Amino acid sequence: MNAYHAQMEKVLIDGPKTLLEPNGLLQLTAQVGALDYLAAKLNSEAPVDYLKNDEFVASYKAVEQSVADLKTALFTQDVAQVKAAMGKVKVPYSKMFIKFG
Repeated sequence: MNAYHAQMEKVLIDGPKTLLEPNGLLQLTAQVGALDYLAAKLNSEAPVDYLKNDEFVASYKAVEQSVADLKTALFTQDVAQVKAAMGKVKVPYSKMFIKFG
């Protein structure tokens, strides 16, 4: 959870500035790739009892979907869509962290 949180904050804090740089969309895509990897680890490294908990599974799917939506937005190369998707990444993680962090 801590590694995902650190990468998420990097994306959310530095992302808007990165978008303004040359090749900013490409640089941000690389950062979101790391976030995607860490999102998968939230599930693969979760305790077995969490994986049987419907609330955890739903929380994880929400986090996973928020990252997938951000990747999809990046692939459109539309900065407005990317910013909108970035704005939807933190809430699912925060809900998951409050309950399972």
